[in-house]
Amino acid sequence: MRIIERRKHKPLTQPDFEIFDIHLNVDQMKTYIHLHGIGWKMYFIRRPVSGKSTVVMNNNVDMRIGVIEQDGKFTVNPN
Repeated sequence: MRIIERRKHKPLTQPDFEIFDIHLNVDQMKTYIHLHGIGWKMYFIRRPVSGKSTVVMNNNVDMRIGVIEQDGKFTVNPN
């Protein structure tokens, strides 16, 4: 059986707010802009069928991972 990889990884070199705006709500976008300004980078956006996006961020300085929830709340090292 042949497995075909359908996910395409396209690295982002700089924030493209027009693309993010499609998937993030206002609260998430405000938090993202703030975190990006202090060195956090977007790792990926989880977009389940329900349509409620969750943004996963990482910080390369101290290797932490955080999540921006629907309400804009930022959680570092979620379980």
